[in-house]
Amino acid sequence: MKKLTSVAIISSALLASNAFAFEGKHSVGLDIINSQIVEKESNDHGKNRFGASVNYKYAIDVYDNFVITPAIFYDRLNANKDESEFDTRYGLKLDLGYKANEVVTPYFSLGYAINEYDFIDSDRSINNSDDKAALIYGVGLSFKVNDILSISTEYNISEVKVSSKTGDVTAKADIDQFKVGLSYNF
Repeated sequence: MKKLTSVAIISSALLASNAFAFEGKHSVGLDIINSQIVEKESNDHGKNRFGASVNYKYAIDVYDNFVITPAIFYDRLNANKDESEFDTRYGLKLDLGYKANEVVTPYFSLGYAINEYDFIDSDRSINNSDDKAALIYGVGLSFKVNDILSISTEYNISEVKVSSKTGDVTAKADIDQFKVGLSYNF
């Protein structure tokens, strides 16, 4: 039910953004991701893991050189640290950017994601999977190669609180993510 509700919210937001768009551009992108889990209590860092991401965006020129870009995404994270293993996440985000010139657009990101994780505590024989929602925030740069291709880099963070099914064991973790991607604009 959570997944169905998330898909309905994401679809509604994208359809609403299209209704207000006077001039916009669609894009489909593929990113290479470097993810790392940082446990909040111990400030302990997991290993850097590589993954991939696919996204759909719709850039809307709002005022002067300001751009709002709603997006949906699906990330394959492959990130883990001791008790927490994050496999995938999907969600909706909004990039707020400023076209510095015809090529470069720096932006801030704010979004909402569903994180699919496994929680493992071998000392207590706990092993379960669940989904947990969390906010995503970050910064990025988009470089326009030509009218149909653009390259982007982005760094974002998401704080997720994971727990066992019974809720007696919890852990807070940051998912730090660096992306480099290529988008096809149409």
